[in-house]
Amino acid sequence: MSYGNYSFDAKIKESIRGYHLKDLYDLSVIEFMMRDIYNRYNVGLFLTERHGECTLKVGDWDMDFIDPEEVPGIRVRFRNRTMAHLHMDRDVEESIPAINNLVTLMENWGEKSFLAKELSSYKGELEHRLRVESVREEDRDKLDVLTGTFTKAYFESRIKVIDRAGIAPVAVVQANINDCKFYYDHFGDDESDRLIKIVADFLLEAAKPEYVIGRCDGDVFNIVIPMPEPLEAEQYVTTVRNLADKFEDSILTPSIAFGVAFKENVEETISEKISEAEYEMFINKLDMKNAPGYREKLEKGLK
Repeated sequence: MSYGNYSFDAKIKESIRGYHLKDLYDLSVIEFMMRDIYNRYNVGLFLTERHGECTLKVGDWDMDFIDPEEVPGIRVRFRNRTMAHLHMDRDVEESIPAINNLVTLMENWGEKSFLAKELSSYKGELEHRLRVESVREEDRDKLDVLTGTFTKAYFESRIKVIDRAGIAPVAVVQANINDCKFYYDHFGDDESDRLIKIVADFLLEAAKPEYVIGRCDGDVFNIVIPMPEPLEAEQYVTTVRNLADKFEDSILTPSIAFGVAFKENVEETISEKISEAEYEMFINKLDMKNAPGYREKLEKGLK
């Protein structure tokens, strides 16, 4: 049995080493059978784990260990592996059939018990793997591959849910990377993608769990903050700016323009406020790009 590269045969071959007798048997049943042999034939029995540690003993035994290499006893084997040793304190010919029956029962019972446990475990592991893969598939639909933020489609579905829930106030922040095309034109896909990923990391790092962040265009992100505290959106913008200012790189100088708007009541929609935030963002972008020293920072990687 195999699912892709995940082989059941390989699994059980490895995991059988971790089993002890108490994992495979109802030891009270085994002890009852050993005691029955003792009572009928006066033969003491000593059952050990594969390495000699005592599991059960019936009769006069003053030890808790028998080295199987020195005193092998009768081996209990299944799946080509010795799982136990059964020792007798004396040989009684009449007891041999009963003892052989006990060993045979333990081998059959042990193998069935082992396989049942392994199948259950294997099934559980496969179900877990399938759940993980299912979540990953869902995440692939929800998350932008480059940035780890929500895709535009999923972001829009989330803000509709917030609107329908009648949540207000809601802060809406738009973040746009300044001159992303400059890096694409001069350094190509790798560096422009790296810039987008870096900015997305700033946005995610500064965000609280309840923030909804979507990449809604190549270099544009929208951030929705349900039920913000006073000045929370502004503080979020400041935190992201500080992360960008502290970033050091020989080529990239992350610069982000922000716009903030607020949905104040349930009659308004978040989409309307995104348009307002976009307008504010463009004003901020013009101010930033006209600021002294902006061009020098942008072009530092060309030198």
